[in-house]
Amino acid sequence: MKSLARRLTAATAVPLIVLGLSPAPAQAAGPAQAATLAQAAGPAQAATPAQAAGPAQAATPAQAAGLAQAAGPAQEATAAYAATAAYAATAAYAATAAYAATAAYAAAPAQTAVAEQAAVGERPVLEKSDPIRIMPLGDSITWGVGSNSNDSYRSALFWRLGAAGVNVDFVGSQRSGTGRDRDHEGHKGWTIAQIADHVDEWLATYEPDVILLHIGTNDMMRGGWDAPRHLDELLDRIAADRPGAQVFVAKIVGLGDYSDVSYQNRRTSGYNEAVARIVSTKGPDFHLVDQSDVRGIDMWNREHPNDYGYQKMAWNWYVALESVLGGGGGEAAWPGGDDPYRARFGYRCIQRSTLGRAAQGCHTWYRQPGLGWRLPVQIKQRYRVKVEGKVVTRVRIVTRWIAAS
Repeated sequence: MKSLARRLTAATAVPLIVLGLSPAPAQAAGPAQAATLAQAAGPAQAATPAQAAGPAQAATPAQAAGLAQAAGPAQEATAAYAATAAYAATAAYAATAAYAATAAYAAAPAQTAVAEQAAVGERPVLEKSDPIRIMPLGDSITWGVGSNSNDSYRSALFWRLGAAGVNVDFVGSQRSGTGRDRDHEGHKGWTIAQIADHVDEWLATYEPDVILLHIGTNDMMRGGWDAPRHLDELLDRIAADRPGAQVFVAKIVGLGDYSDVSYQNRRTSGYNEAVARIVSTKGPDFHLVDQSDVRGIDMWNREHPNDYGYQKMAWNWYVALESVLGGGGGEAAWPGGDDPYRARFGYRCIQRSTLGRAAQGCHTWYRQPGLGWRLPVQIKQRYRVKVEGKVVTRVRIVTRWIAAS
């Protein structure tokens, strides 16, 4: 089986968020490889957790203003905390062996889906000397709502594929974000049926080799009882319009930590089960990608991921794409560094949350072995003490940790 003819894209990596990552043996090849996505481009980039994609994406608490979010009293100490010696020592903390052995990651849904696809038969590796045309297709999540830069998962995925030696060209009639390739077919507020009404035209115009489909969130908001039927029809239309194209269909992302989402959560769970069944009937050119674990603190608001959530989406697409864009084992391994599921800390912006006002705004969250994601919050605590025979009230600053749900 021949592998994909690759052309390495310019290596000027533009990360969307801060990731704290455990060092991996495969990353020891050279100084350009480091513990964060922000360091992939080379020595010109500073190796600090405050890195971001460019001047507009500085990873500091000032990002909260970009989302017009009121920080609340809990944010007043964020900058000070980020500069503490404990934060500076995060890299050492990230090297702990405990996380490297985490069984939960080993069974990540995205990797499981790839393994299942590989077991079906010979992989349909694309053979092209020209750039691989990839169409990100969907709604406002594909467009990038919730991202500080409106890049969605697209920019992070573009740079990951470039680092893997795959020359790609995103295609579509829409443009948003700040990344190098901003083309896509994401339409804010659209349902599956609305996408189906226009997909013939888009596929004829842009002739994608790969389609990344994340659709159904707006259907779930509006009831969604007929969403599986509409998805089934949309996939049949895509297969007829672009036979041989590789179509990656997502179980859609979950929801933010809101108090009024129980019914929508159940609808979304049922729809995702239907997505898996439908994709399994469409043949070897259709691939299931599980994005449903992007939820909770990965969400900027009820339905839209924040930049950390989009990093997770980019990773899940990237892992799945190895089945058709990878070298088939005869060339260099598909790079696996900078995995947000292995990160020890991550910068997240959250508009609202049932975790309380302290969790709202933009903060650096930390993953602690056995405890999950937690947010340190500095608060004022009053206490009484006797001084020279008199009881006086004093104030001290203490840190408490908010645990993600």
